Amino acid sequence: MIQEIAGINCLNQILSVLIRENEAEAKLWQIAYLLSVAISGRTKDKVIIRFDTVEVSSVEKNSETPAVFSKAFRVAKINCVVEIYSEVKEKLLDADILLIDTVIMLLSSETGRLGLNISEFSGRLFGSEKNQKQKALTGLSEVTDSTDLIFHSLMPNKVKEILIISSLYDSFSVDETDSLTEKLLSEYINYGLPYVPRLTFVSSAEEAEENMASNAFDMVIYMVNADRLSSLSHVFVQFARKTEVPVYLLLNSDFPERFSLRQYAWLQPFAEQVFIRKSGFGALFSMIKLHEDRLNVENDTSMGLARVVLLVEDSRSFVSYCLPFLYQIIFNLNRSITYGSNFDEMSRLIRLRIRPKILVVPNFEAAMNLCHRYKTSLFCVISDIEFPIKNISVPDAGFRFLTEMAQIVPEVPVVLQSSDIKNSFKALENKYRFLDKTSANYYNELSDFIHESFSFEKFLFKLPGGEIIDTAETFDEFEQKLAQIPIESFMYHSRNNHISMWLMMRGEAKIAKRIAPFSLENHKSKTELRAHVLHVISLFKNKRSVGKLIDFEDVNTFSSTYIYLLSHGVLGGKAREIAFVSRLIGSFDFSRYISSFEIKLTQTFIIGTGEFNYISKKIDFENQIYKSLTNSEIDNVFLQTALSERLTKKLRKLVQYIKTPLAVRSSGTFEDMVNLPVAGLYKTYFIPNANPDAEVRFAELVKAIQLVYSSMYYGHARNFLKSSNIAPVEEKMAVIIQEVSGVLNGNYFCPHISGVANSQNYYATNAADIAHGFMNVAYGMGRYVVEGDNAFRIEFGNETEQSRELAKKSAFYQRHFFAVDISKSFDESLTFGENGLMKIPLTEGLLHNSMDGNFKPFNNSNTDTDNSALSKEFYYQVINNAAINLKASVQKLMELLKEAFARPIEIEFSVELADAKSLPLLRILQVKPGTVIDSEPEVPEIENSDRTLVFSENVLGHGKKTGIYEMVLISNKALNQADNGNLALQLESINTEMVKQNKKYVLIGPGRWGSRDKKLGIPINWFQISNAEVLIETDFDEFDIPPSYGSHFFHNITSMKIAYFSVKKEQINFELLAKIKKIKHLPFIQIYSFETELEININGLTRKACIQINKV
Repeated sequence: MIQEIAGINCLNQILSVLIRENEAEAKLWQIAYLLSVAISGRTKDKVIIRFDTVEVSSVEKNSETPAVFSKAFRVAKINCVVEIYSEVKEKLLDADILLIDTVIMLLSSETGRLGLNISEFSGRLFGSEKNQKQKALTGLSEVTDSTDLIFHSLMPNKVKEILIISSLYDSFSVDETDSLTEKLLSEYINYGLPYVPRLTFVSSAEEAEENMASNAFDMVIYMVNADRLSSLSHVFVQFARKTEVPVYLLLNSDFPERFSLRQYAWLQPFAEQVFIRKSGFGALFSMIKLHEDRLNVENDTSMGLARVVLLVEDSRSFVSYCLPFLYQIIFNLNRSITYGSNFDEMSRLIRLRIRPKILVVPNFEAAMNLCHRYKTSLFCVISDIEFPIKNISVPDAGFRFLTEMAQIVPEVPVVLQSSDIKNSFKALENKYRFLDKTSANYYNELSDFIHESFSFEKFLFKLPGGEIIDTAETFDEFEQKLAQIPIESFMYHSRNNHISMWLMMRGEAKIAKRIAPFSLENHKSKTELRAHVLHVISLFKNKRSVGKLIDFEDVNTFSSTYIYLLSHGVLGGKAREIAFVSRLIGSFDFSRYISSFEIKLTQTFIIGTGEFNYISKKIDFENQIYKSLTNSEIDNVFLQTALSERLTKKLRKLVQYIKTPLAVRSSGTFEDMVNLPVAGLYKTYFIPNANPDAEVRFAELVKAIQLVYSSMYYGHARNFLKSSNIAPVEEKMAVIIQEVSGVLNGNYFCPHISGVANSQNYYATNAADIAHGFMNVAYGMGRYVVEGDNAFRIEFGNETEQSRELAKKSAFYQRHFFAVDISKSFDESLTFGENGLMKIPLTEGLLHNSMDGNFKPFNNSNTDTDNSALSKEFYYQVINNAAINLKASVQKLMELLKEAFARPIEIEFSVELADAKSLPLLRILQVKPGTVIDSEPEVPEIENSDRTLVFSENVLGHGKKTGIYEMVLISNKALNQADNGNLALQLESINTEMVKQNKKYVLIGPGRWGSRDKKLGIPINWFQISNAEVLIETDFDEFDIPPSYGSHFFHNITSMKIAYFSVKKEQINFELLAKIKKIKHLPFIQIYSFETELEININGLTRKACIQINKV
């Protein structure tokens, strides 16, 4: 395997090792062994890893074996080293050294603080196995990505399980209306938080101890009415001291302001874990978040540059009152920034985790301790005026504290607060901001202070005295003005980490992490320091754009390197995969492995689901859509619904930039997902985009977008979603706009070659060839291939297959192709073509000059076929032409993308040939993830013929099918009918009844399911047979069908784990079937019902399957 891929696999395995419950020494030995295997594939190399006094070695070392690599590093105060010994004289490859450096980085990131507890280190750093796989995947595009590392490092300790102790009455008093679980869920959803803690309720300490003996909890909350507090003193203290899990006390009181800890001496040791609740829900949420902040502040401030809000307050009543306000303000600000600005998804997620951490302390000593501890992270202080110093309440303690604090962190924003309005005068005299705790406007004033302190929306450029001289709202504006402000302003912000803090708050984690340590001591001058900061910002800014979504509004020039976002929202299945491939192309050097082609995407623009939401609000679905409307009537509803002004403005700009044909594709949220079969369900339209009037081109583009939206509500689409248990509100639509790949031949625009490659070959001649994959290719647009026409099939694992394929009769040679006719308007293309594509006889097609001399597209003899079909020479050239090496190139591309997706895949691609001066283009149009075989059920032998109804040795699928009692059989005579398309309507009617009755069934018929050619099979669409759990194709009357069908149909089969049998006539036991009761008989269709469920076993690894019955 390619060395980079081997390195990625090694990292993936190392990450798996780190989360296992093993001793540190065992983990290090496994890591050393994995490194030795991965390094250039030289398994005899010895790897030594030394952590302090612990040394592990991958193999026994010959004392004469030389060291070819050695690197020392330190974790905290621990000396560490990685050494490589090898008998091979060659030096290590650059990829090997990079892999070793990455492993060192993983081992050194947090291990110092956690001692040598590698298990805890890996769990905190990467969170879950899913994150580890994501980390390994990210490695393909960038072997180490500090943004991902920071993301997975932040907030490693989350509260997921909470035990609540409360009597039934106390619980009712605290929770009179909705359940606490519902309220908590609502709060988390409101702030966009990705996980919600689970609440477990018990009614006594004894019951709590029983639960904790068998379940792990992150925190315990003792919930009680304040009037019962004294009676619980002994029970609470005993329980709190006994358990290792933090125990919080939540009091329900009608008069929280009267509560004082001084009345309860036994509560003093637990003072910082007491909360008082009068009404509202904020207390529970803020308790959870405060506990998480206490757990994560140390990690997040050091790993992620998180900031600290310090609240100094000794009154638990006021802490309980103020804290919910603080969290509400911060989370609301977070949400408004991330969803109101141009953040990509990773930046949004980082922003959620990088939010300021709130710490609460009750006295002077604790406050000063935190000031020293987090002096580089402290962002603002909210302090009471009277609180204890050395256990004695001091009336002006707040003033003393701020004076002392200014010696440590002089520029931190501060505010004093008190319930005594007289204190405001002294605060103003000392130029401190003041908040009145008793004010009805307290929340708004606190919110104003937080907004100004954090400068969430704008960066306020200030002089050292505090005078605001300029502002910046966007990242680009910030970069520009940072270079222009006076040097004293730059140094003021640099000294106080304002630059890195603002960048981090806006999700620019990598840049903030890099520039935070910069100081004047490391540079010759202030000017040099600023130049260095600006250089780093520019470097990361350019790098981060590769493969990322760029907001269309932010640019005036366009590049095919980037994908542009026309509207925010969810990307949908297709667009998400295109965006991922774009990132791979932008950051991975494919030319090292594929030298015959330049790998590219077409220019791509994405309309997120935000526009779909806008359109949906303007349509009366109950009265306009959900009535029995035809598809054309539904189209009219959407055509009369205007797109948003913001989008149309961008579309006008787009057609000014692009003047070649455009494809407008659907990207539903469930489309092309691994386990949901929505491929091909919605429409794709092609626009000539050739009219000289830009306003005409704009109108055509708008119409295509509206028609794509409309296709989501066609009757068959709604019925199919219903049968798949997808609620209409769950499915939303994004739209992809892409330049059509191709060249102009006369009036016809299309690529020289289109194809679909699949990494799994379910029609391989033997089971060992399944993983080799195959591809289908044709001349012209890819619709010919994905919709199931007679494309040319190339099997990667079978070198003789092409000879057999070419020897077949001429009926299976391509005789027409699809293209965009630029001489026609979009409306004319819709009228005379198929969704904007024209079906053109090959005799009318003129191939581009770049193919002359290399390809012979048409036949020159009539010995085996006619001039209307592509010649054998054309197909031989596709396979064997040394100049393009298409077969090997697509196979290598498929291997690389399969590694990236970590599962079987299907690739839609196109080829644009070129002259001798440049490389031809291999464009990736779409990548669909497939399913993985993960078990091996036993399949009975064929000798069990007394019960075997169907047996096959050529199957697609894997597993056992249960709960099936019905079978639909189509006569072999059906294919001889002039209008066998009518059978599709009958099957749709049968399927509709099966859906209504919630019945799955076996469907058997002649020819190829999913083919668009009526000569090859019944031309059904997927929605017409969506409840079929097993599809069986037969070869009745020696009807020879080639193993090729549409890409969309294939994806739906695999994603739904539908079983697909290919059988010979003799493999169906018609004698046994004749004994089964028929419940319906049509001219060419028979429906059977079985008394007991069918036994259906499919083994995708051995390619065998059978259907058996228990009772006739």
